[in-house]
Amino acid sequence: MFKHSVVAFALATATFAIHAQSSVSISGIVDLGLTKGNGGTAANAGGNGTSKDWMQKQATPSRLVFKGTEDLGSGASVSFVLDHRFTPDDGVASATFWGGRSLMEIGSAKNGTVYMGREYSPAFWVAFLSDPFQWGGVGQIGLPQFAGFSDSAVVRTNNTLGYLSPRFADISVRVATGLGEGVTPRDDGISVDYRANGIYAAVGFQKLHGETALGGGNSLTNLALHYDFGVIRPMLYVARSKTVGGTVSNQFWDLAAVAPFGVGNVKVAYSQLKPGNGGKQTKISLGYEHYLSKRTNVYFDAGSGRETGKSTNTAYGAGIRHTF
Repeated sequence: MFKHSVVAFALATATFAIHAQSSVSISGIVDLGLTKGNGGTAANAGGNGTSKDWMQKQATPSRLVFKGTEDLGSGASVSFVLDHRFTPDDGVASATFWGGRSLMEIGSAKNGTVYMGREYSPAFWVAFLSDPFQWGGVGQIGLPQFAGFSDSAVVRTNNTLGYLSPRFADISVRVATGLGEGVTPRDDGISVDYRANGIYAAVGFQKLHGETALGGGNSLTNLALHYDFGVIRPMLYVARSKTVGGTVSNQFWDLAAVAPFGVGNVKVAYSQLKPGNGGKQTKISLGYEHYLSKRTNVYFDAGSGRETGKSTNTAYGAGIRHTF
């Protein structure tokens, strides 16, 4: 009897220890607002296209995220991220159920992290962090920051094998490859960033390998420089891509800023895309987010796009965003 009690106690203690070293969390975002466009034909990322109708849309993509971590000891851990996207105005789930991210990671603060699965490309972070609207809403700079490099599929890569280094002298390196597995081009990328003393400086590079018809030979180089003055944080971003098998060069740049105002932030941006096949696209954006609490804010955004040979496209949006 005593022996059985000791064994039962030992098993219970071991089970508790295992659970004590593991954690799973559920988080997410629900975002919904109203938008209205003037029906212009120029490109305007995040706008309503040529429609003049009122539309319920989200600025930040709504999501449900599961994260889990297990402490392996000696500073090492293994974790997973499953990020589901949906549109709250109609309850429709993303066609790719875990469309945001779905990956596993193993590593430590000392040695860095190796990850596998569906994840953002290294060059994406350089662009995303240089958009004060963070690729959301009618004011976003968004995908044009990739300067025509392939399409939105390269924002994230499937079958990714990547490595994120620890920070040495405030510098971190991210390198990854998205294996094409004979279906899509292999997508290789690298980024290096520096963060210290109010400065964010980064450079990224991405290239597709494979058949030209599928984007093989296309590449993207992007650079960013931000400085936080406290009262305002200006951001400069420049990108150049080579498309059509590396034979056409496209150029993009934007100048943006975020400034604290009351219990919120004012956001402004001007961007310009010059495709290698001629023409020009520009966009002016203005927005304000007001925090009702640490988790909830309301926002008011506007974006106006102009394009050679097309009519100006202007859109306005207002909504509420809650994180949990």
